[in-house]
Amino acid sequence: MRPQIAKSWNYSRPKLLQLVNKIGRLLIGNGLSCLSLDEKVLLERACTRVGLEDFGDDSFRQPLRLILHSFEAEAELNFIGRLCVHHDLVRLLVNRLHLIEDRRRFPEIAAEVIRRPIFITGLPRSGTTSWPKIRHTAPRKFGR
Repeated sequence: MRPQIAKSWNYSRPKLLQLVNKIGRLLIGNGLSCLSLDEKVLLERACTRVGLEDFGDDSFRQPLRLILHSFEAEAELNFIGRLCVHHDLVRLLVNRLHLIEDRRRFPEIAAEVIRRPIFITGLPRSGTTSWPKIRHTAPRKFGR
């Protein structure tokens, strides 16, 4: 059982968000598959999205089942939260499909040595996505 968290503020969701979540509960109750957090549905949705089927070994499946159970049993997701989680999980499964396909098509990737990796981190909207693109356009200027 989850411990109750004491809330020291009086927060109510905007009326539009309350309405969207209420409609969402009705849709979930009627089995709307775009909100399903069922393993099979998520895997099928990812395969359909990219036309690939090979997820590689099954080592990811148990952790996936654990997080799906946690979302269903503990997270108390509202409609918007459920929609976001569904979308993110399908996106991550699509990424896995692409990674496995790249390893199949280009096995030499595994032999490549990465000597000095660069980790780009930053707050949202701070240019972290643009930096690798800028660096790629002028490799000599940025030490490549």
